[in-house]
Amino acid sequence: MENVVTNSANEQLDVLSLLAPKWKRGINLIIDLIVITGILKLVSLTLESHEDLIQFWIFGITVFFMYFIFFETINGKTIGKIITRTKVVDNLMEVPSFKKACIRTICRNLPFEPISGFLGIPWHDSLSRTYVINDHPMQ
Repeated sequence: MENVVTNSANEQLDVLSLLAPKWKRGINLIIDLIVITGILKLVSLTLESHEDLIQFWIFGITVFFMYFIFFETINGKTIGKIITRTKVVDNLMEVPSFKKACIRTICRNLPFEPISGFLGIPWHDSLSRTYVINDHPMQ
């Protein structure tokens, strides 16, 4: 991924100076997983038998995908990102397209993807050509 990007106003920006630190990204993930788990917990209270577990599992995967794709396409911010004041942007520093949000979410489920974040840029960022930046960078 490039270090310098040109935004829609034709300004050149050093994206590395805008990137959110790894600790904020970790907090984003924890918050988002808590929200998703809460949604699934509420739904699980309505299950009447264990026969519904396969449907619940399918529902859980659907909620996971819809959560990230919806929020990242609408405003680049999941609930975790809103709390930590970060956002996802594309190479023009705009909200990712539906396609890029889908790629990000699919890549989150690749084997060893969490490890990629410790080794450098997470695959869900590099493969979708997106960045997680501080929403209000310090000036």
